[in-house]
Amino acid sequence: MGWEWINKIVINLKKNYLTNSPYELCRCLNIEIVRVKHNYFLLYNRKSTYFRNINNKQIIFIADDLYGKEEEFILRHELGHAILHPNIQNSRYCNTGKIDRQADYFALILTDITFDSIKMNEMTISQISSCINVPFEALSQLVNL
Repeated sequence: MGWEWINKIVINLKKNYLTNSPYELCRCLNIEIVRVKHNYFLLYNRKSTYFRNINNKQIIFIADDLYGKEEEFILRHELGHAILHPNIQNSRYCNTGKIDRQADYFALILTDITFDSIKMNEMTISQISSCINVPFEALSQLVNL
């Protein structure tokens, strides 16, 4: 599908900042992470959203009831919007198709997941997503790329 450009961006990010941590990358790129209640009006019934220009700041709002790998993946996804889609002011208005798939792909590549093809050969997408700690929805939409 021609997403090699995303691979190059991720490689350069990791090379320049020596990390794949979404927290560190946000800090380095001056993107503020703000934890809010899951029903906060700016989330619009989502787990997170990215805003490019609130008082000249880039901000990722993320639900405060997320933890661990799920929170990290979601932050990587929103970071993907920030880096891949510079002309979009708010990830809420993103096309839930191509642009969200690009952000999911970015998050997946940035996560540095390694697949054991023998172990996962007979697994379903749901089982694999659980095994590698990636949200099912994100992994399932990337399967046919």
